[in-house]
Amino acid sequence: MVGCLRGSGSDVVQPKTTWQALELISACAVDVVLIDLDASTNPAMLIDACRDVPCVVLADTSEPETLRRLVCHHGIAHVIHAGDDRGAADAQRITLTVEKLLRADVFGLDKHLHGFGADISTLQITDASVRDEVVSNIAEYAKWLGCGRSLRQRISDVADELITNAVYNAPRDEHGSPRYAATDRRDKIALDPWEYVQVRFASDGRVFALSVTDWFGGLSVSKIRQVFQRCISDADPIEQKDGGAGLGLYTAFSAANQLIINVEQAERTEIIAVFELGARMRGDKTSGHSLQLFTDESIELAKGSSDCIPSVMVSESMQVDLREAFAAAQPAPFIPLTRAQIKQPAQDDDWDEPTVTVESSPETTSATA
Repeated sequence: MVGCLRGSGSDVVQPKTTWQALELISACAVDVVLIDLDASTNPAMLIDACRDVPCVVLADTSEPETLRRLVCHHGIAHVIHAGDDRGAADAQRITLTVEKLLRADVFGLDKHLHGFGADISTLQITDASVRDEVVSNIAEYAKWLGCGRSLRQRISDVADELITNAVYNAPRDEHGSPRYAATDRRDKIALDPWEYVQVRFASDGRVFALSVTDWFGGLSVSKIRQVFQRCISDADPIEQKDGGAGLGLYTAFSAANQLIINVEQAERTEIIAVFELGARMRGDKTSGHSLQLFTDESIELAKGSSDCIPSVMVSESMQVDLREAFAAAQPAPFIPLTRAQIKQPAQDDDWDEPTVTVESSPETTSATA
């Protein structure tokens, strides 16, 4: 995974001991912490130390209790399912997560599609009466791609749940309270003329990706954690209330391989469900389930502009010294000449070896993981 992270412009420090990692974390000498739950000596200690630094955990999520412990107890926002071989798919998901955090650019279905030219379909929903038609269109598209019956059903179920949540649960009144949460889902409500829910879906042949976006931003991280705590721990997870069971998010998580929730508070919420298609377009259950929560707080934390005060105040020069002290020996960096400027003295008499200075590109993110 190190090659993927470095290729995206990040420096990577691989401490050899838990105590070295704790020193880096407590000094905020890194921008993002990556923890392999199975390979770390004391992962709980490292996870709990990440109060001022975003943390991404690679774990086997086949056991629901593991997810509950990480998301609900430790408050981890990014839990990525670890494949058996810790292979390219894991590396791609982790690199994408790190880049979204460090660039503060989390919205958009296209980020989860590989390659050039993926055709993204976009539909807008202004009232509940068109929900079934939109879900049917998505199912037909999946069938046209060649997806198997079981996979098509999973995709349809997730689309139905996410669209229903966005239409009935997301709209807010002038006091910030849900307008239609108590409305029976059989009642075909109509949103205000200026309101709509956006549905997007596409495939690159490797995954089927679906997103549902509303412009209310009413979903909170605490609510998400409550849903997962209730659904995983309680004997009867169904929330007894008018208008629905409150299981939409957990249903989507259970059916998809990745569930990504992007929240800009009081502005918009985008939920992305990604389905691994597998070699025969029948779905890849070995890809497990990953959950990621991108919120205003986590993005500000990664950018270093949060109001959080680090547990240890350390100067930038000392942070650099810490990174260099704990970094494994690395070969000299390759400098691409297309981005370098070679300065050579004009006088041949006092000729020295030319020096090379690299011009940083403004759109390149340089950060440390």
